[in-house]
Amino acid sequence: RHVSFRLVQFASLIQVPLSLILYFVFRPSLDLTALLWAMALVFGFIISYLLWFLICLTAFWLDITERLTIISEELFSVGLLPVTIFLGTKLFPLAFIYLLTASYPAQALLENNLPQIIGLQLVFILLLNLLTGFVQKQGIKKYSS
Repeated sequence: RHVSFRLVQFASLIQVPLSLILYFVFRPSLDLTALLWAMALVFGFIISYLLWFLICLTAFWLDITERLTIISEELFSVGLLPVTIFLGTKLFPLAFIYLLTASYPAQALLENNLPQIIGLQLVFILLLNLLTGFVQKQGIKKYSS
């Protein structure tokens, strides 16, 4: 078994430069808001990458990783939906991390609270980085023993 990204489609990789191009077409000034929004989009992509990596690391223990990638693609599409759909529902805790990839940065751009969203994204990047490192070490131990 091996961890492979061949089935992964990082749609957010294309969305980052496309979103920036569209932003500067309609608002051609380079200001702090534009830079913070670009940073939030890049951090959203990093969160997406770390979540995919964590899902791929389950290959050390599970034989159904292809099915997990199909399920996770659906979860990643949740990040494109408006945040207000999930507020006050039981799905909000599950959807929250996916909402940080695209929906929250878009809402933060409209509401001018980008620093708070970037702070949340940094916290989740740190937590996901620690978690993927731990899972990777455990998986390598299992695989090598």
